[in-house]
Amino acid sequence: MTQLDAPYLWGGREPPAFDSSGIITWSYRQALGELRLRYGSLVVHDLPHRDIYRWNFERLPLEALRPGDLVYITNGTAEVTHGAMFVRWVEPYSLMEFLDASTT
Repeated sequence: MTQLDAPYLWGGREPPAFDSSGIITWSYRQALGELRLRYGSLVVHDLPHRDIYRWNFERLPLEALRPGDLVYITNGTAEVTHGAMFVRWVEPYSLMEFLDASTT
């Protein structure tokens, strides 16, 4: 939340500007100290959404979402086009609040 209203920058990974995967990986590093993500057989510290989704994501039923979980948006295919961090349900299981960095 300390970076709320930070400007969007494609490829931005740290303050003062972020893209959507950058704000997520930066936020997790602030909370965890070190971020360890799978990338095939490797362990890395930062990835774009498509690779976070491919190698580190587990689908959950909507009822199981907790603050800090990641939510992903696809374009109707398996390709991930955007991701964000779940904050809370505004209207249970139909309208959520989430944090992201976006051009819109």
